[in-house]
Order: sequence, then C-alpha cells, then structure tokens
Amino acid sequence: MRFTFVFAFLLPLCVLSQNTLLQEDFESGIPVSYSIIDNDGLNVASAVSEFTAAWIPYEEPGNPTNHCAASTSFFDPVGVSDRWLILPQLSLGAFGNSISWEARSHDPSFPDSYLVMVSTTDDQLASFTDTIGYIQEEYDSWTFRSVDLSTEGYDGQNIYVAFINHTYDGFKLYLDNITVVADDPAGIDDLVINVSVYPNPTADFISVKSEYTIELNEIIDLKGNILIQEKESKLNLSHLTPGIYFLRSSAQGRSSLTRIVKY
Repeated sequence: MRFTFVFAFLLPLCVLSQNTLLQEDFESGIPVSYSIIDNDGLNVASAVSEFTAAWIPYEEPGNPTNHCAASTSFFDPVGVSDRWLILPQLSLGAFGNSISWEARSHDPSFPDSYLVMVSTTDDQLASFTDTIGYIQEEYDSWTFRSVDLSTEGYDGQNIYVAFINHTYDGFKLYLDNITVVADDPAGIDDLVINVSVYPNPTADFISVKSEYTIELNEIIDLKGNILIQEKESKLNLSHLTPGIYFLRSSAQGRSSLTRIVKY
C-alpha cells in the first residue's frame, strides 16, 4: 500500500515579490556547495553501476532536455539505502518561508521512499533531528511537494535541509526543481483571498470563482514567468506544456496563489 505524506502548500503572495533563497534545477549538475554522503556503504547492483556516489547528476529517462539529481537503492546484496543530499545553509526570513521540490521514482514496481530533514546547527548527520517530510513509495511521475517552513517554526533561523533516500530494495529516485523562498514580513493573512479552481488537473480550460470580484488572473510557471494574463474567470491553458503552474488571482489589493496541474 502506498502512503504519501501530504504537505501544506502556502505561497499566498506574488511569486515575484518573494526573496528566492535557493533555486536549483540541476541542469549544470549538482552544485559543489551541496554535501553528498553515502551513509549505507552498500554496493550498488551492476544494473545501476553509474551510481558512483550517493547522489549523481542524471539525465531524465526519455527526456534528454531535463536533468535532475538521482540516487539508487538497488544493491547487491539487497539492503536499505541511506543516501544524503544536503543543501547549503539557508538563512530564512522573518516570515513566509517555504521549500518546494519535485520528485519521482523510476519504476512503480520498485518505488523509492525518502525523508526530508532539518538541522538548525550544522550539516553533520547527527544534527538532523527534525523530520519535515517522509514520503513512502514516491509516485513514478513527477510530483510537486512543498513544506511551509514558517509553520514548522524556522522563521529567522539558519538551517540545513537534507533529502535522504531511505528505501529497502528499490531502484532509482529522482529529485528536481528545489526552491526555497522567503517573503517580506508583511500581514499576509490580510492580503489573501480564497478562490476555487476547477477542473484541476486540466487539459485545457479552468474556471475561477471567489467571493471577491477578481480583477486579474495570471498563470505563472515554476520560474516565475507570467504566461497568461486574463480578466475573465475562464482561462484557456490548452497551449501550455503539461506540467505544474500557479494561478495568481488578484482583487482589491489582495491575492491568492493556487497550484495548477496541466496534463
């Protein structure tokens, strides 16, 4: 049975107004500022001999235009992986901090599981005592996940975040598009409107409803680029590439950000 950790997604203000602390798509490899640690000492199976380190830069299978970070849990003899990818130190803002990423398992028959942990002191493994995410058997398609670091109590702190492949006899785990943002310390609750969007996921059109008269709807990609601006409540997304987008709705000086899945 698959158990998926459900994260709170809270990015209510304008994407462009946020302070981006880290944004990594691994197109140029894994940065040297990241720590890579093999804490299991197991021998990888011959079928995955390319995994010469706990995490390696990897070309996404079937999509040579996209690169990611990858880890394996396929060993000979079989065992439990304990393979760490630690981000450089993050100095969080006073309010509105969050981390997001995308992940997928290579093979649904041998899915990989992983932990996301935080240290508030240093990047030594024993210092990672806070678990902010535990994903058992990640899906075999790219899945967007995020954690509200402010709600977790890390505002104003210097932290380290680690992704740990922790799987018994899996195959390959892929990680991509890690983003950490901090908002200006403003009265966010007073600036948020509630909207409903349907259908979501969608292949073409979405409709937006709110208790406010929405003045502008915008579709934004993961890099913060505004792709669509529309005053109407019905938006045509049919020309967009399948993937993850955000809908930003604005009304009376308030805004709301909703994640949209386009297939």
